[in-house]
Amino acid sequence: MVDVAKKIARNCGGLPSTVVFVVSVLKKLEKEISLWMDVAENITSYISKETNDYMNMLELSYNHLPMHLKPCFLYFGAYEKDKEIPVQKLIMLWAAEGFIRKVECRSSEDVAEQYLFGLINRSMILVSKRTSDGRINI
Repeated sequence: MVDVAKKIARNCGGLPSTVVFVVSVLKKLEKEISLWMDVAENITSYISKETNDYMNMLELSYNHLPMHLKPCFLYFGAYEKDKEIPVQKLIMLWAAEGFIRKVECRSSEDVAEQYLFGLINRSMILVSKRTSDGRINI
């Protein structure tokens, strides 16, 4: 069971809301390896079956975002699921949409990066990889 549980955790991608949701699914199941393995391999389908519960959890997280991060988070809906998003392009688009507040002595790119890290630190989005100079792709 430990190996299956580790696989489930890996497949949640580090998103706490997904982990909490999957735990609620597992609580309803008997402790059988085959049932848990099915959850591990099909997390997305479990989420889509229980969309209302998952959306309620996501809504709670969204409601606790600061106002300036909400439009930035919603902007991710324009991207295809599970595809890498080039950060520099995303930042330029946020700026073009007017999502980035002007902060004295800081560039809009720096402020947008701060917004991005705010979403990452709240586990609302995942970093898919880092470049050799430490920059991120999401």
